[in-house]
Amino acid sequence: MLVDGLEINNWNRTTVKEVRSGGIDVVHATCGVWEDLAGAVTKIGDWRHFARENSDLVRVVRNVQEMRQAKDEGVLGVILGFQNSSMLGDDPEMVGVFADLGIRIIQLTYNISNHLGSSCWEPEDGGLTRVGHRMISAFNASGVLIDISHVGNRTGLEAIDSSEKPIAVTHGNPSSFCDSPRNKPDHLIEALADRGGIIGCTLYPLFMGGDAITRLDWCHMVADTAEKIGVEHVAIGSDSVVGWAPDALGWMRSGRWDRPKQTADIPTFPTWPEWFKGPEDFNSLSKGFLKWVSLQMKLPQLWVLTGFVCSKMCSMNKANILVAPRELKDQVERASRVLGCEASVADRLAEDVTFCEINYGQGISSWLQIATLNSIALGEVLRSSLRLRLPTGAKSLDVHFDPPVLFVLLARTLHNQESCGITWSCDTEMTYGSSPIVSVHLRSDTSPSQTTSKKTIDALSTGLKVSLHEWEQLNEIASQFLMSEEILDAS
Repeated sequence: MLVDGLEINNWNRTTVKEVRSGGIDVVHATCGVWEDLAGAVTKIGDWRHFARENSDLVRVVRNVQEMRQAKDEGVLGVILGFQNSSMLGDDPEMVGVFADLGIRIIQLTYNISNHLGSSCWEPEDGGLTRVGHRMISAFNASGVLIDISHVGNRTGLEAIDSSEKPIAVTHGNPSSFCDSPRNKPDHLIEALADRGGIIGCTLYPLFMGGDAITRLDWCHMVADTAEKIGVEHVAIGSDSVVGWAPDALGWMRSGRWDRPKQTADIPTFPTWPEWFKGPEDFNSLSKGFLKWVSLQMKLPQLWVLTGFVCSKMCSMNKANILVAPRELKDQVERASRVLGCEASVADRLAEDVTFCEINYGQGISSWLQIATLNSIALGEVLRSSLRLRLPTGAKSLDVHFDPPVLFVLLARTLHNQESCGITWSCDTEMTYGSSPIVSVHLRSDTSPSQTTSKKTIDALSTGLKVSLHEWEQLNEIASQFLMSEEILDAS
């Protein structure tokens, strides 16, 4: 599931289609900034009407289950949020009222301070107010995520400390990458992550250094942030602004408190970089991450299998060659990415193919069959193979599959069951390559095996003997991954 941490668009059917064209499944959509109580309720009503009249494209989602359901049904899931707390007034009960109406994210302050705390643009940050502390308790009780993207650093740190639940910077970057009051210092980001929170790295030009910043630079920043605080604490919040009139930024940025005196004073939207003009370019970010990974000296460490070591590859004869297990995994992962697999799927396939080749043979030939599947069929195969487990306390289990599960994806899962004291059998013969397995029977065993197989030991010491023809087929596809990275533009 691909989630954009924040977009502040002028929504219509065309906008929804543009967002979906970038592969986005769920988006946090701003539906209130400067509104008071009545104005915010009206905005929610507008969204309810829009979603109802365009139910074939979009729906408002309130929880993870609804997010997944929207994705499965091919419509854009929208998480409604406010980028200000002005609509709450001084009454914490309003948090629960808005939560009941579908609001799931509220930012403490926007571009000016309010009764909860200080904005990041204020010359002095007074910290979280007494009302702010009460509101945070109300957010926690109502299941509303606290956003501190536009919040001052002192106020943000106190909010992190005050909240019993993780909070978020839905759209911001480290100040070390772009020195702007809207971005966050390292110590705040670390505190955020220490309490389980998350930062959505933003693509808004003013907060990443302008449109001259390259895609590789931005991806490098995201990767560095993930390395510092953990990948589970890093996301993307594009802060896209689609569908607005050129003069809309004035209201968006300042509301009523700083009205321009002359036409020339009306701010205009910044120029976005060529590599990211809006949510339709979301998928292109993967190219930048792949480019960054390919340039790192740590690349072999990212793809090495536990316990596998390098063995040199040498030719045996015209029919077979010796291949290091890690080299096989590397090539399968690269080839899988060429065919459009997501990184997690490619990594899973690479591990399974290598394991299958070591213990049962025919791993590469099975992968070549997998390569012919479309993404829907492959996803079904993966989900089916993950169902192979014996529930706690159960003595046996029959698992039926439709469609059939490919041998390479079953091999390692079944083998792992053996190491946990589970034996297995199926009602059709397991043959090399694809096998039409209809059902698998798992049962308890009193003598689990925890030893490393001789086949694994031999593969680590001497390499794997694989078909030269199949290896060449795999390499031909994998080489396109390296070539595609080399011809990526400098950005």
